[in-house]
Amino acid sequence: MDLGIWGKSALVCGASKDLGRSCAQALAAEGANLVIVARGAADLEQTATEIARRTSAQVVAVATDITTPEGRAKALAACPNPDILVNKTGGPPPGDFREWSRGDWIAAIDANMLTPIELMKSTVDGMIARKFGRIVNITSGAVKAPITNLGRSGRAGKAPHWHPGAALRHARGIRRVLRLPLQRAGLLHDGKERAARRRQLSRHLLNPRSRAASNSNPIYFNQGASR
Repeated sequence: MDLGIWGKSALVCGASKDLGRSCAQALAAEGANLVIVARGAADLEQTATEIARRTSAQVVAVATDITTPEGRAKALAACPNPDILVNKTGGPPPGDFREWSRGDWIAAIDANMLTPIELMKSTVDGMIARKFGRIVNITSGAVKAPITNLGRSGRAGKAPHWHPGAALRHARGIRRVLRLPLQRAGLLHDGKERAARRRQLSRHLLNPRSRAASNSNPIYFNQGASR
C-alpha cells in the first residue's frame, strides 16, 4: 500500500519509546525522512540508529524537551518544514486532584494542550503552501474513558479524581479550528476519502496493541492525488 509519503519529512515527538517510536518506525518504513524528538538522549539515539539500520530513511535525533519554547525551537530548527507532524508528549503522573497545585495544572496544560497547538501553528501554513500535510495528535485514552486516578470518577458517593491529562482533549479541538481555512484552500479531502485515509494511517502508524489505550486524531490533506 502506497501512502504517498515517500521522501516526505516527518517531525515525530515522544519518539524514543512506545507509540511515538512505533509511528517513527512506520513512517520510515514508508519512505519518510525523520526528525525524532524526546528528552532522553540515550534512548533516542538508540531509536535513531535502529530505524536507520532497518530502513533507507534519513533519521535525525534531537534530544530536547518539546514542551518548552526552547525545545520546540530546537526541534523546528532541525525540521523547519515538516510534511508530517506527530504530536505526542508524556502525560502527567496520576494522583488525587486535591493534592495538585495550580502549578501542576498549568504544567499539564502547557505540556499536553498548548505544546501540540504551538507546533501546529508553526507548521500548518507551510503544509498549506506545499499543498500536502499530515498532523497526528496522540492522546491518552483517559480523555474519553475514566481510568482509576487518571480521569474523573462519576460514581455517587465517591470523591472525584481528576487528571490534568484531560487538557489533551482541547488540543483535539484545534482540528475543528483548522478545518475551515483548509477547506477554503481546497486541501481537505472529501469525507469519504478522508475517512478511508484515516483508517489507512491508523493501521500503519499505530501499534495495534496500544491502539485501545490511546486515541489518534489525524489531520491530513493534499490537493489532487497523493504524491
